[in-house]
Amino acid sequence: MDIFDAAHRYATEGVPLIAIVGKDYGSGSSRDWAAKGPYLLGIRAVIAESFERIHRANLVGMGIIPLQFLPGQSADSFALDGSEQYSVHVPENIAPGDLLTVQCIVCNNIARASPVGMGIIPLQFLPGQSADSFALDGCEQYSVHVPENIAPGDLLTVQVSNGQTFQVKVRFDTEVDLTYFKNGGILNYMIRKML
Repeated sequence: MDIFDAAHRYATEGVPLIAIVGKDYGSGSSRDWAAKGPYLLGIRAVIAESFERIHRANLVGMGIIPLQFLPGQSADSFALDGSEQYSVHVPENIAPGDLLTVQCIVCNNIARASPVGMGIIPLQFLPGQSADSFALDGCEQYSVHVPENIAPGDLLTVQVSNGQTFQVKVRFDTEVDLTYFKNGGILNYMIRKML
């Protein structure tokens, strides 16, 4: 199945998506379409080892949550393969830098994954952390609780269905990032501001 068909299927089923990526996510000649594309495919959060600065801001502008693994963590350290089911809770009072918990439920195959409602949050592993360091194999289901008073740079805890937990850094780096996120992206924010 190609990416468009998969995205259409998940959208039809009401399943929001999360992207688990490596280092320097979005590096290169990133433009706003680099964030629009994932958003249009249904991606609502990205968990990365690190983000390219402008791309991270573009994700936030589209309403995608940038989450960063804590140092030493990565998809490899947790053995994530994309067949997992994730849960991320973002509290209303989230602040830049807050930590969130991502819950991961292991699935035998991606077809068995269930929908999880959430917005897009950029998370990043902390230094020295990776999916490998947590022996994640991609079949886990994750849960992330985002506190209401989250602030830029906060750490969130990711809970894996096997009982394992790890922290990730929320990549809302500024209060403006949080404002865009809380409004569902920069366009919604601007429309609300104009009304």
